[in-house]
Amino acid sequence: MATDFDLDLVHFSTWYDERNLVTKLKVLYQDLIAVGLTNIDSATKTIHLLQELRTNGRLSSENRTLLDDTIKVTEQFGVIDRLKHSFLEVQEITKFTRYRLQIVAFGNGLRQADVDRIDALYNGSALKNYKDAWSMILDLEERRIICEEKIEEFINNLRQVGLESRVTLLTEGQVATRRSNEEQGMRKRFISETGRVATCSNNEEQGMRKRFKSETEATSSNEGQGMRKEGKSETDKIEEYLLQRQKELCGQASIFTPATMRDRYRVDISQMFTDLELRKESKKNKDCKPTTLTEVVDVISSTPGCKALIDGEGGIGKTTLLRHLSYNWATATQSIKAFEGKIVFLLSVRDLDKDVLGLIVEQIDMTEFSMHTKLPQNPELIKNFLKTHDDKIVLLLDGLDELRFNNPSVLSLFKKNNLKNSSVILTSRSENIDKFVEACDVHVRVNGFNNESIGKYIDRHFEYFEQPQLAKSLRNELCIDTYYWAWRKHREAYEMCKNPMLLCSICLLWEGSQSLPTDKAELFKEIFRNILNQFNKQEQFAKLSKFEDTPAKHVNAMILLGKCMYYSLKVNQLSINMKDLNDKHTTKDLVDMSVKLGFVYEEPPILKSNFDNIFMPPHKLIVESLVGFYLCKLCESEGMDNDCSDVQTLLTPLDDDEWKVIRESKHLHRATEFAIGFLGDKAGGFLKHWVTDLQVYNVTGISYV
Repeated sequence: MATDFDLDLVHFSTWYDERNLVTKLKVLYQDLIAVGLTNIDSATKTIHLLQELRTNGRLSSENRTLLDDTIKVTEQFGVIDRLKHSFLEVQEITKFTRYRLQIVAFGNGLRQADVDRIDALYNGSALKNYKDAWSMILDLEERRIICEEKIEEFINNLRQVGLESRVTLLTEGQVATRRSNEEQGMRKRFISETGRVATCSNNEEQGMRKRFKSETEATSSNEGQGMRKEGKSETDKIEEYLLQRQKELCGQASIFTPATMRDRYRVDISQMFTDLELRKESKKNKDCKPTTLTEVVDVISSTPGCKALIDGEGGIGKTTLLRHLSYNWATATQSIKAFEGKIVFLLSVRDLDKDVLGLIVEQIDMTEFSMHTKLPQNPELIKNFLKTHDDKIVLLLDGLDELRFNNPSVLSLFKKNNLKNSSVILTSRSENIDKFVEACDVHVRVNGFNNESIGKYIDRHFEYFEQPQLAKSLRNELCIDTYYWAWRKHREAYEMCKNPMLLCSICLLWEGSQSLPTDKAELFKEIFRNILNQFNKQEQFAKLSKFEDTPAKHVNAMILLGKCMYYSLKVNQLSINMKDLNDKHTTKDLVDMSVKLGFVYEEPPILKSNFDNIFMPPHKLIVESLVGFYLCKLCESEGMDNDCSDVQTLLTPLDDDEWKVIRESKHLHRATEFAIGFLGDKAGGFLKHWVTDLQVYNVTGISYV
């Protein structure tokens, strides 16, 4: 008859199998299971490992501490609900050595790109193409490349291939490494004293650990006192704190959710970043020439107090480029050695209230600062350090076009009135930047992806989401690998692919249907459908097989967005305000639905006192297409009776003066193209507003009388 313990082992095993953690457990249990046993090497289920541990006496119904320690180390606390008995209230992990815990921490911190690099380091041309970090660690441990005796050699090799940030997972300082060695020595002494070479009882092992702890505490205390006696200046303490803080923050900037995706997608820049086509602008002769990110960084790094402007259209990759630079600085894992010896701050211009120093200090927890530095909780200490050591600062400022209240602080930086020795990289859309172009030392324009980069991004996108076969089919569909570009049937889609954010949308669209319309309006209907289906999946609604099946409440929410965006786009503004949505006299449910669908994302407030909810689209084309959708529905509703009060409010007819604005506004030109495309053979209802007193108006390149 099965006991409660037997049932717990089955539940435990099922949990870990469902999460594909068997190989990780093999690494964790490496010191507890005899290496080289055929049944262990070929084990595909967790229960195989547990049975071996029962056989060698490491695990039993009376001694189940190993299960609890495994849960703690792997952080799989959800399994507890499935178990009859668990003793997690005991905090100390006793069944695994410090060295083994460091190896597991190392495996947790490795990304696939790191695994591939280590594969190349140790296997050369005969790559083993490890499927994950745990498979690699098992192989290298079996070959004795990773072992406690040779760990320093392994660490040095990691440093040589640029994996310094991963080394910290293995070292955690010299004291931790020394303690691991001393603990091993304590075990040997225990064996020598007792004459036993197998396993010790729990009480004996606890006693051994207490002896080890008491013998090392005095040494640790002396080491700490020695460090305090050394003493550090106030300047050194502040610099050390800021450097450590910023490296931690920028090191985390690699993982984010692109605006075109919902939260279920987490993208890693270190794996996904693809080189952009950059052109360096000359202020003297208005000429420009191709350049690379490496060349740009070299110029900025070698020019004292360099002020660089990077401009390009929305969604072209400017924000991602700054994230890439900050992550690269924090981890030093890429070929570009950006800003060594400097302190990098990645900031959003939209968050600026008064000046950059104020924004930096505002984001620092002064209590934490005081705890780390033993200095007073005085923001002026940090400000004074940054002012007097501005040559050590690199400011990555994102989004000049989102600067509010005509704040002069950014232009003052560029004119070197403040922090003149700091290096500054500022990104902006290409409008209204003349003063900054005149003041900058380096001006670079981002042109997006070229053909080669489009192909690389597609490969990386689908490799990241483990669907490499879709990369090949999309490359073929877009004719990425052909020299006969004139053969391309998807010219609209291909032009969109030059923009990284729109290319991400194309990849998501291909992932869903493996087809791309050739008509621009139909293409955006499919993009709309893909965005709506992401929302439907999250809300557990039915999937749309075609855009025309979109529920009325979702259509009305899109019309509301399009109408609000229409009034913003008229003045060349892309953001919309929750207040604007509510002012359209619609229901709260419709307003809430409009901001949840996935066409816009909420921006953080500029000031803590600012309670406005600002929403931004991922790209200007999303605004223009939604405005075109609104105009399309407006024309379709003319002469029709709408029973729905929401629709009547949203589609109130425009007067002649408003139609004149639409005809003459350069900001609305592309939106009118979308409206005509969405209307198709019903476009006459839209074009009739172009005919006034037999004047001729040009729409989408065609003259209409």
